[in-house]
Amino acid sequence: MKKINNFYLGSMLIVFSINIFATNHENEITEPKIKDYIDNKEQALNKKENTHSSEINGNKYESIAKTWVEAFYSDRDAFSSVVEEHLASNGRNVGSRYVGFGFTFNQNEDPGKMVVSSVIPNSPASEVLKQGDEFISVNGLRVNESNMGKLAFRGKPGEEVRAIIKRDGKTKKVSVARGTIAGSFSKEQVLNNISLQNSEDWSPIDSNIVEILSRENIVYVLHWAKRIDNISKLPFEAYTVTRFVFNENGEIDRYGFLSEDRFVLEQQGYKISR
Repeated sequence: MKKINNFYLGSMLIVFSINIFATNHENEITEPKIKDYIDNKEQALNKKENTHSSEINGNKYESIAKTWVEAFYSDRDAFSSVVEEHLASNGRNVGSRYVGFGFTFNQNEDPGKMVVSSVIPNSPASEVLKQGDEFISVNGLRVNESNMGKLAFRGKPGEEVRAIIKRDGKTKKVSVARGTIAGSFSKEQVLNNISLQNSEDWSPIDSNIVEILSRENIVYVLHWAKRIDNISKLPFEAYTVTRFVFNENGEIDRYGFLSEDRFVLEQQGYKISR
């Protein structure tokens, strides 16, 4: 019996020794793995924190973009306030490209007249027109309320368009070749353009936000509206995508639109022809 016990005890010592060796040996193998495991955990945690931070910022940016679009469809003064608050001091409105002269006018200020309210820098108009110039005729067609949609500002790039303008009380003949316009407006210009609009005609008949998507500091808003055109007086509806880019301070650095311009014109009876 004693021999058996000694054998049993000896066996236990051998097993215990083997376990110790195995444990120590295993520790020697897994120490680098443990370090890798900890490093991977820290990286995963940092990634999760960064993702969470990005989600928080994304939600904040989406909220601002939503407020912007809702105010745009609400009324003129509400939209002006939102632009003042959320557009960075050096922020810009990047306009859609089009073929034309490169000037703006306020069609609500004096219906039937076309007086230049601003000229886009580096556009064909910038070499000829000045703020305050009034168009009398364009390619021989008199400028009046019924002819506003017939004037030859749009057309093939490079073609000369002749016009008669009034400047400082005197008439003057000018000629401008159409060009591709990519307008970009400062915060001051955006606010000024808003102030020139008729507040009574600002709000659409109906509107809604369809979808909001974001990635990092960029937000896209798809929205729809139905309006009455100020010139043709005909109804039209269209989808628009507004793209916002936010700076590191959470302000809108720049924004622009993509809309169904051709579809809008087709709803009012216009067509593309040569």
